[in-house]
Amino acid sequence: MSLEEKVAYQEARIRYLEDYVEFQKKCLPYWRRYTHPTATRSKGGQALHGL
Repeated sequence: MSLEEKVAYQEARIRYLEDYVEFQKKCLPYWRRYTHPTATRSKGGQALHGL
């Protein structure tokens, strides 16, 4: 692989990872809603996970 190809590959990789981070930031509030311990409590007040 030539130097120019390596640079182009790394630039594309950085762009992809930056886009992925932005996507994760947008999804975080929705993901926390489903994974946060208070969101998984039963009516009895016990967390469903860990039983």
